[in-house]
Amino acid sequence: MNRYYEHPTEKNFRSPVYNVRAVPVEKIVANSYNPNVVAPPEMKLLELSIWEDGYTMPCVCYYDAERDCYELVDGYHRYLVLKTSKRIYERERGLLPVTVSEGMLKKIFEAVERDPATQLKIDLPAQTIQIVGTPFSESFEITAYKKQCLMNGYDDVDYLVSIRDQIADFERTHHCGPQR
Repeated sequence: MNRYYEHPTEKNFRSPVYNVRAVPVEKIVANSYNPNVVAPPEMKLLELSIWEDGYTMPCVCYYDAERDCYELVDGYHRYLVLKTSKRIYERERGLLPVTVSEGMLKKIFEAVERDPATQLKIDLPAQTIQIVGTPFSESFEITAYKKQCLMNGYDDVDYLVSIRDQIADFERTHHCGPQR
């Protein structure tokens, strides 16, 4: 799959996810446009999940060379857990797993700086993002779970409710779940 429309024959492309970096949380800044709000019980569940399983997905950042910091694009709540949970901060030694999206993200930021009314077209089924009115387009990876949640407007609880019959079947066939 080609990453950039303007480089359809680029053979040496390597997705950012293969270059995960351990970045000190102090060098990461949250962006000013995070639309997501997570209730305290769900944040506690996220903290517990990270405590039990570790970080299983890196955060995505844009590197700002002028300020020598990483601006968060995706993964704000995972970042927040590292900043606010002493036990996780200590275990992770203050380092957050980060991938840096260089090319397309830089183009997006430049377009928005030139014109704050810049629009993006995100085609979730096709997994592409485009700067409207330009030839710049990029494909992106997303887990099937996250894609289903976004396509259906689900949060984690909504998703679990949507598959409750499958969960009940699994519990019956594997003899787990509440004892009666």
